[in-house]
Amino acid sequence: MMKERKKELFSIPNMLGYFRILMLPVFLIRYYRAKTREEFTITFVILGLIFLSDALDGFIARRFNMITNFGKILDPVADKLVQGTLALAVALRHPWMKVFFIVFLVKEIYMAVMMLVRGVTQVLGLLLSSALSASISGIAGIGHILTGVGIVLLLISLKKTV
Repeated sequence: MMKERKKELFSIPNMLGYFRILMLPVFLIRYYRAKTREEFTITFVILGLIFLSDALDGFIARRFNMITNFGKILDPVADKLVQGTLALAVALRHPWMKVFFIVFLVKEIYMAVMMLVRGVTQVLGLLLSSALSASISGIAGIGHILTGVGIVLLLISLKKTV
């Protein structure tokens, strides 16, 4: 039992998930301190590695049947941490974008509460109303939109340094 748990925790896809999470503070510090085009380029290479590890972990898990229960939790948590880090990076460099970060936080808190309500409702054997389900699905797309806006603003930061 212990050996299986260890194998699950240290699977290649999960290791890529850990890598992604560990690279976030490196990205944030490098981005916040970047002043030259070269420093921004290094920052974007780090961001590229983060995105590549995200794509690879899912591909490897599915292709080689390495999907784990822990990975099903780790991957979405890592995704949210990436989104939050991008929102924070933009807010730190562009103070007027703090609203962007606040909207992201409010959305994530709302999603967490709605998922908790959904879980409690299912545990109690109650049927989840379609309105609540639609609300959760609709608000989930905001994270992708905010991530896209964040990436565009990061690229604008790079262009301004040239």
